[in-house]
Amino acid sequence: MTTLGIYDTAVLTRTVNRLDKQPPLFLLNLCFNLVQFSENERIYFDVEKIRPRIAPFVAPHLPGKIIEEIGYDTQDFKPAYVKPKTRLDPKGALKRVMGEALTGNLSPEERQLIRLNRAIDDHTLMLNRREEVMVSEALRTGKTTVAGDGFATVLVDFKRDASLTVALAGNDKWNVVHDDSDPNTDLETMSGLSQSLGAGTTPWVIMAPDAWAAMRKRLAQRGELPPLGQFPRTSGSVFEIGPQLMEKVQYIGKIGAFEIWTYDDVYLDDAGVAQHMMPSGTVIGVSPANLEGTRCYGLIEDEKSGLKSERFFMKSWFEEDPPVRWLMSQSAPLPVPYRPNSSWCLKVFG
Repeated sequence: MTTLGIYDTAVLTRTVNRLDKQPPLFLLNLCFNLVQFSENERIYFDVEKIRPRIAPFVAPHLPGKIIEEIGYDTQDFKPAYVKPKTRLDPKGALKRVMGEALTGNLSPEERQLIRLNRAIDDHTLMLNRREEVMVSEALRTGKTTVAGDGFATVLVDFKRDASLTVALAGNDKWNVVHDDSDPNTDLETMSGLSQSLGAGTTPWVIMAPDAWAAMRKRLAQRGELPPLGQFPRTSGSVFEIGPQLMEKVQYIGKIGAFEIWTYDDVYLDDAGVAQHMMPSGTVIGVSPANLEGTRCYGLIEDEKSGLKSERFFMKSWFEEDPPVRWLMSQSAPLPVPYRPNSSWCLKVFG
């Protein structure tokens, strides 16, 4: 009977699958629950064309009027890889690991296993976070930019209607005290645009924390809120306008037909600069059910992967001179909103 070592690909895959069940990233798991694996290095996806047509009139004695199939646009894209790689130097196993007693009560083998698990965990979180960044861009702009070493910058356009990406100007901004600044009407207008394009309503509204703060203040200025506390209305609106703990993901409550959330996760971009998943002044509306968000993955061009498509493929190998072990993860992701008009983005200031 063959015993698998801790660095065997099968063991690493089981570990990745276990770690992948950690608490989900907000936008990715809210809006992109479907998964599609490609049989080659290119990802093919169809974006549905939706037009609110009506049936044509004809006289009873005339033949039926032929109508065109609406159809869909098929696009293809060869995704860039994400390939985090970690050097597990044998000397590291001789040093105390974080949390170990100061006197050192673990063996080198035990320390090496701890280092391996932490590296796997780090890779998994980085790969998840990369997909979350791509989803954030897709929901905000209707597009995704892919760029990296040895990969020419590509802008993947999901063909969302241009009217669903709006930046307020002048007195319409939410942080301006003026009669034209009306957050409730803005939410209704954007959701109405999505519905008029055949994509249905968008009951989920996700805001950067400062966008919600501006909306809360503006509604109070308009006399639509009491100064503090919970605010129930006969319309069914119930939400909290008092001070908040500002967690990464926070449910604010229901305003009319909209479920309001704030999202404030931060990541380091490729240049090492901190960025917000929801930039300042950003508001997103979405119907997770109608969007049909799909996580697409291209084939991993590595013989050890079996030349097949996986969400994450991880492998490890040892170099003899100088002696060092490497751990590398590979993925070829592209989150695709199959019905892009089921989302919109409003830049309320900034």
